[in-house]
Amino acid sequence: MALRLFAKEGARGRYDRLRKIAEAIVKSLAGLPWLSAAIIPDPEQTGMPVVEVKLDQKGAKMTGVELLRRLRAGSPRIEVNPWRPEEGLVILSPACLRAGDPAIIGRRLGEILEPA
Repeated sequence: MALRLFAKEGARGRYDRLRKIAEAIVKSLAGLPWLSAAIIPDPEQTGMPVVEVKLDQKGAKMTGVELLRRLRAGSPRIEVNPWRPEEGLVILSPACLRAGDPAIIGRRLGEILEPA
């Protein structure tokens, strides 16, 4: 069933669906301290859009590796691609996300980055 849906959607339909989710992710992160987010082509050359998140490690007083750890340890657990965490860069892929997930990601990152 999933394979039929995948084939029916086609590359253009898949790109458009993922782009909308990526845009929702960027919107959910807008205004969070010490973060910037942009839609970029997947660095793994899939041709699909992903969201590159850049953490201002100095401002956040947290490394990209620590951000990854906190995302994975929290509830809900959020998995990201550790693009270049030593530089504060991670990738959020919209591929396995549902429509409400970007808001959850934004809320979770807000909790992590909230000033103590």
